[in-house]
Amino acid sequence: MSEAIRVITDHYAQLKSRVALEQMREHRNRLLQNYRIGAAQGFRVQTLETSLQDDVEAIDDALSRISN
Repeated sequence: MSEAIRVITDHYAQLKSRVALEQMREHRNRLLQNYRIGAAQGFRVQTLETSLQDDVEAIDDALSRISN
């Protein structure tokens, strides 16, 4: 996970900004889906996929801290 995503999600969690976190998650999931479509057509960079998955996990973690 990138340090920037961790810092951003931590701050959004502190502010209890569920909407911002959900929008970030939706955006990262769209990027991941578009990447996977490209990967099926022969374009594949594992580092990008891993990075996007890590971002989604960080966002999910922040969302869970708001819920608790």
